Amino acid sequence: MTRIALALGVAVPLLYLGTQLVAAPFYPGYDFVRQVASELGSPASHAPWVFNTGAILTGLATLAAAYGFLSALPRVSAPGISIGFVVAALVATGLAAVQAGSFPLPDPRHNPGWLGLGVFALLPLLALAFMRASRAWALRAYLLASAILYLVQFPLREGVGGFEPGVSGGLLQRLLALAVYPPIGVASWFLARRLGETPPA
Repeated sequence: MTRIALALGVAVPLLYLGTQLVAAPFYPGYDFVRQVASELGSPASHAPWVFNTGAILTGLATLAAAYGFLSALPRVSAPGISIGFVVAALVATGLAAVQAGSFPLPDPRHNPGWLGLGVFALLPLLALAFMRASRAWALRAYLLASAILYLVQFPLREGVGGFEPGVSGGLLQRLLALAVYPPIGVASWFLARRLGETPPA
């Protein structure tokens, strides 16, 4: 069961990014820089169900990954408190995606509210969780690179360097997503691989 959950975790970034690529042709004139992903599931799309179904599947896969992390992390790296925080952030991220797909724009329930904090907290928590993992220098280097991308989007949101956040909402959202969603898949793959090397407790 844990391996299946981690396999679904590996699929999370593929589902998140792939859904947008598949849904975009159904939205005439869609602009990845200017428009946020959720607009692909709005009535302006000829097939909004494509994006909304993908969002729900992404959320369900993220929830499965939360179970995989809960089961696998104690055998690999993290102290108990780190496990709880990582799992909570994954659950919040997964529920936010399910909510987004279940209540498409312009429904006000589309906004995840407090659940959205899971996306912003997840990357730092992943870095903390794998800090003590042995033979994980490549994973930590990747998480560091993701953290740099994660941090870059904050000054951009404030208009640093003449950047115009008001007309680049889609780009900012995707910078954040690239810093958060692929690490879920990479960390899931790392845990699945380690489980193959570690006898069950």
